[in-house]
Amino acid sequence: MSFPHIDREALVVIGYCHHTRKMFGIRTERLDSRRWVQDWAFPIEPSVASDERFDRNRISGEIIIDSSYPGCPYCGATGWFKCDKCGSLVCHEDEDKAICPKCGMKYDGFINSTEFDLKGGTH
Repeated sequence: MSFPHIDREALVVIGYCHHTRKMFGIRTERLDSRRWVQDWAFPIEPSVASDERFDRNRISGEIIIDSSYPGCPYCGATGWFKCDKCGSLVCHEDEDKAICPKCGMKYDGFINSTEFDLKGGTH
């Protein structure tokens, strides 16, 4: 998969759909030393994500979801949570309960935050 040339640093983090359990990529662009913005999501096959090494770099700081962010490419959810057990990003819409599709961890509530430490890969 080829990506357009981008002057600013942009990374892709991997997410999983809480409905379909399918993998997708989230484009995350650096705004400054502590802030990132997410503005695009796309379906991706696990083999492509592995080949592109999307799990090699770290994203740490405030993550802003841009108003143009289309959400999960499978279910349209525009939010996500990071699983405490396996570290996966899981799409999520304002529900109180969720299950991580990667490891099965169950959640009965969430604390909202904008500060995260995520893994990603360059593109």
